[in-house]
Amino acid sequence: IFTSSRFSKTIENRLKNKSKQLLNYFTKWKITINKNKTQAIFFSRRRKKQHPKEYISINNNQIKWENNIKYLGVEFNKNLKYNLHIAKSLTKIDNIIKLVYPLICRRSLLDIKSKLLLYKAYIRPIMLYSCPILNDVSNTMINKYQIKQNKLIKMIYNMPWYTRTKLIHKRSKLLYIKEQMNKISTKFLCNCPNVDNQIIINFS
Repeated sequence: IFTSSRFSKTIENRLKNKSKQLLNYFTKWKITINKNKTQAIFFSRRRKKQHPKEYISINNNQIKWENNIKYLGVEFNKNLKYNLHIAKSLTKIDNIIKLVYPLICRRSLLDIKSKLLLYKAYIRPIMLYSCPILNDVSNTMINKYQIKQNKLIKMIYNMPWYTRTKLIHKRSKLLYIKEQMNKISTKFLCNCPNVDNQIIINFS
């Protein structure tokens, strides 16, 4: 459920009303609510005392206001900053690198084309996931992805650590992470007016 208002009390009332409607629907269709997966978050840069005071209650379960939530694989915080999301993505990437390292390391006998395919199939998608909403993240945060990509390309092509970034991208024919994000985001926004979802249409 999503709603917005200048007044926190209005937000509370709207969410309570919608929660009652949801509960009626769940009861009718015998759907059990998973309390552990039900969260509430208030996006704002206001002072804390201006935030909603009351918890949202669904079927006598109080849903607390959280500072961070995860939705469709994206970590949101109350200030709409994605530092936590990027940090967790980098951890996930490191775990995958450990699994495929014998195949993509400098000593691997696997051909470069296959190594690059492994990177494109299993590692880069994590960096690019949800990039239409990450497109406004600071360059400092996006650069963490870029540094990771640089190291992996150097390893795949067995290049010296001091190889210039421009050269490794020229040889691998890969776009910079920021360029790849812009490309995907532009395509997404161009397709938004053609969908039936009114929220996405308004967003575009």
